[in-house]
Amino acid sequence: MQTATYTKIERGKYANDFDEPERVLWFYSRGYLDAQQSALFVMLSTMSLSLVLLALGLFQPQSEFNYSKPIVYLSVLVLVPIAMKMFRKEFYRLYPLVLVAYGYELISLLQFYLTIPPNTTVLYQFDKLFFSWMFGGELPSFFFYENHKPAWDIFFGLVYFSQTIIPIFLYLYYRITENETVPILFWGVCYIGITAVLLFTFFPTAAPWFVYNYGFDPANITKITPETATAGLWFTDQALGSNFFVSFYWSNTQAKFAAFPSLHVGIPASLYFYSRERNLSFKTFNKYYVLLMMFTIVYLNHHWVADGLAGLLIAYLATKLSSRQHKPMIEKKENQSNPLPSISKALN
Repeated sequence: MQTATYTKIERGKYANDFDEPERVLWFYSRGYLDAQQSALFVMLSTMSLSLVLLALGLFQPQSEFNYSKPIVYLSVLVLVPIAMKMFRKEFYRLYPLVLVAYGYELISLLQFYLTIPPNTTVLYQFDKLFFSWMFGGELPSFFFYENHKPAWDIFFGLVYFSQTIIPIFLYLYYRITENETVPILFWGVCYIGITAVLLFTFFPTAAPWFVYNYGFDPANITKITPETATAGLWFTDQALGSNFFVSFYWSNTQAKFAAFPSLHVGIPASLYFYSRERNLSFKTFNKYYVLLMMFTIVYLNHHWVADGLAGLLIAYLATKLSSRQHKPMIEKKENQSNPLPSISKALN
């Protein structure tokens, strides 16, 4: 007979260890931290990151100062303790996504303090070596940029923009339908984001639109315009007779030298690898969506082929790592839900 494990933290007693909010945190379920230590770690790390971003934001150049962001960081400092008391388990589930959001904010602020010269040639050389033979010696992204068609511009522009909608829908869907295993997905996304932040910060690389329009000299960043920086999306706007895509992506670009890896591929790929591993709904859709996005980023001249491949690889490794970290929790829950296989295995 399975005996329930009772745990006491400052909020009281739980009927068993599957009612504990902390169990959705892999460092708790694997025994690295106890319940109180886990709660303290999550709360202090979130609040500390808010303070770091607040300090970096206050000292950035006045011309780049965004008055709304310090208000957001201060609000987080107030709201985190409230969330920990009222929505502890849900906050724990969302914690890795909070880290991703903070990491992306960190990119936009660190560019004012770090002077690491971007690499403008390595990805160009990689694509030229491995893929230019398919397009008569021309790089794939350059080929499509020069041979674009209005109908395809609209189609791939909409596919590119769908990355702001479809992953969110799927996150919500899996959160509702896969309550126990969704931390695998969220922590996988977190590891993708952390890897991307490190690469964007310490290995900044130029996108194909920069090399195509301005050559290999990073100093030409002062010459970029919204039309050139949004690459093929400018053609999308021309075909639609709008300024939506150029305005949206120019205003939301956090770093100009952040081609490698492609998060437009990495995020959907994490959904695919998670759904494939757990044999979930939308598995087939996720696979073809990733393939479509890999082609889209190249067609629009936003990324090199190498960027998409890197996003795919990082997503695979991140999902595997997250799955491994959460394995004890998932197995324990599955054994509780269906104890007969465990009993049979023990008897054998």
